[in-house]
Amino acid sequence: MTSTTKRNTASAPAQNIIPADSLLPGTDSTLTPAPMFWFWVGVVDRCVSEVGRAYLTLAGVTFPHRCEGVRSANAKTQRAPLVGAMVRLSIDDVHRIANSARNHFFRPVGKTDGGRPSFVALELTQPGEIEEMKRQGRPVILNAFQRNDVSAAELIYAVWQPTETVRVVRPGDRETPRPVSEVGIQLPPEDATPADSDMSKGLDLSFLFVS
Repeated sequence: MTSTTKRNTASAPAQNIIPADSLLPGTDSTLTPAPMFWFWVGVVDRCVSEVGRAYLTLAGVTFPHRCEGVRSANAKTQRAPLVGAMVRLSIDDVHRIANSARNHFFRPVGKTDGGRPSFVALELTQPGEIEEMKRQGRPVILNAFQRNDVSAAELIYAVWQPTETVRVVRPGDRETPRPVSEVGIQLPPEDATPADSDMSKGLDLSFLFVS
């Protein structure tokens, strides 16, 4: 007679099991999301006409020249042009954008087939990077800002919008803001009302489609 030994998994030592409830997100976390605020962001006309780019992305945030408001109604998709974009940003996000704008620039490298200047995007070489290149025996590539270069800060705008009055901007509604290289970036005051934390709640676009 052949005997069969069955493993009793129910009697496995508790220390060999990762408890199921430990795999679920905790509800008593002391971490709280940073408050978000509305900012009107985008690139100025010069970014398109001179540098040849319809948008820039800095610190993970896209700065468009134009975008679209879109909605579906009566089985049809309606679109309306918008200037720049309204985005939710934390104060830390804004500081990261400022640092990225400070360290990125565009350099003219010739002409396009149409005779317009052609630009290449570059990032400033930091002192620590130079030492690391030398340590690794790599050629030292120095990206330093030069007279004919265009800073990213000259091409973008980022304007805080009070939550109570925030509204997307159609062409002709408002004048395009000046670049941050001229006016800086205003941070929300301490008593400013944050944007709704529910990211599913976007801005009301219904007014765009009123005929």
